[in-house]
Amino acid sequence: MREREAVIAVRDVPGGAAFEVKVSPKASRAGIGPEHDGALKVSVTAAPQNGKANRALIEELAAALALAPGRLEIRRGARGRRKEILARGLSAETLRARLDGIAEGGRRR
Repeated sequence: MREREAVIAVRDVPGGAAFEVKVSPKASRAGIGPEHDGALKVSVTAAPQNGKANRALIEELAAALALAPGRLEIRRGARGRRKEILARGLSAETLRARLDGIAEGGRRR
């Protein structure tokens, strides 16, 4: 049986490139990866209260993607676990290359 290739959906949008994440708040450890149902799985230790988990998500992604946190924005899903993230100033091709490196090996802190 062939193993399914993990694919994170990335697309060009006005202002940059967008992709989806599935967030797990209140995790015992922060980390990124693997892909889950077309989205990048991200675990954060912060609770989903007063935007704490969203801020932790942006910080975790910014560090992993080597971007300033101000270049990332939650476009959709601010109150849910599944979110669409905008990476300002990046093409879909560039973002996909960075995400592929993260999703394959994962990243734990």
